[in-house]
Amino acid sequence: MRLLDVADLFSRFEILAGINFVTMGFLKISVLLCVLAVGLAQVLGLQSYRPLVFPLAALIVLLSLMYTESTVDMAAFTQSVYPLWVLPFEFLLPLITLITAAARNLSTRSQEER
Repeated sequence: MRLLDVADLFSRFEILAGINFVTMGFLKISVLLCVLAVGLAQVLGLQSYRPLVFPLAALIVLLSLMYTESTVDMAAFTQSVYPLWVLPFEFLLPLITLITAAARNLSTRSQEER
């Protein structure tokens, strides 16, 4: 019988967790970039969203480099400013979008009934 080395086994799980964080972070940023490009193309009335993808990605990279100077600054930001800063983007804008879509849907239905 062989003994199971628990510490070595757990160190392997750390690698899997790291790979998972990087993969899911990349997937999240990719989906959000695609949604941003499609939404902006619709707002601007463009036929294709593809010309917007690279400039938006470059803008995201530049803003991420200017965002904070250190991990300590990032931690301070997430504890103090982030809860107030994210409120409009996570709650108010989706609520306004939902109300606008419902109002447009109601006006479209009333015009179809006539």
